[in-house]
Amino acid sequence: MAFLGRGGRAEVYAVREPLTRRFEAVKILIPQYAEDPAERTQFAHEYVVTRHLEHPNILVPTELGEAGGTMWLSFPVVAQHSASALVPKRGEAPDLDRVGTLLRESASALDYAHARQIVHLDVKPANLLVVANPDFLVFLSDFGSAEEIRDGAGHANRLASLPYAAPELLTARRGDYGPLGPATDQYALAASAMELLTGRPPFPKGTTWAVAGAHLKSPPPSARSRAPWLPPAVDSVLHKALAKAPGARYPSCGEFADVLVRVLSYCDIE
Repeated sequence: MAFLGRGGRAEVYAVREPLTRRFEAVKILIPQYAEDPAERTQFAHEYVVTRHLEHPNILVPTELGEAGGTMWLSFPVVAQHSASALVPKRGEAPDLDRVGTLLRESASALDYAHARQIVHLDVKPANLLVVANPDFLVFLSDFGSAEEIRDGAGHANRLASLPYAAPELLTARRGDYGPLGPATDQYALAASAMELLTGRPPFPKGTTWAVAGAHLKSPPPSARSRAPWLPPAVDSVLHKALAKAPGARYPSCGEFADVLVRVLSYCDIE
């Protein structure tokens, strides 16, 4: 068993299945949370909400179980790293072909989930898993914060990652910016696109309150001010997807990704 990583409440290991001898990824609820009923329900939620999803770019758990006093989820081992590895360092230009593929495949996965009344609510580069060889493939993972859309709106069960959080997610209980829905995931995908193109998410610095306040009140920054080689139209595309009001964004994640990738095709990186 090899350790792969740790999140806030779980650890992930690579294990070899005794019968098939194939490797699987196993996410284990950290023992300190194993006796908390709310944490157990939340951990199982990822399996419950995704068990009917079948899409080539979505990674869902294959089994939910309990052993040694704690709970576990198993997944196929499909990826080599997350999209965080594609974020360019200062002064570097991204691989636009791979960024374009990543955005389109992620958008396809999100639109599929949305059509089945599921919103992810934690889209970010770390949750976009990547296979680089032999073909470049992307898998949307970690539906632990996902929710079903009921009566046209979703309900946040846990705050997602702040650098990518849409205004309506930050004020979900008050409803200041409207209901949670597909546009909430589009905002997070656009924030991820900003990071993959420029090296930083829209509002990368400051305290928790400062970053949250920027999502709520500040206009989106210019991607071209960070990466002057980007085509002029990039800012208008990103700004639309990062609009404060969900209704002002693109009709779907796929439409946003298609427009952005088309604009990026005019980029000339030497």
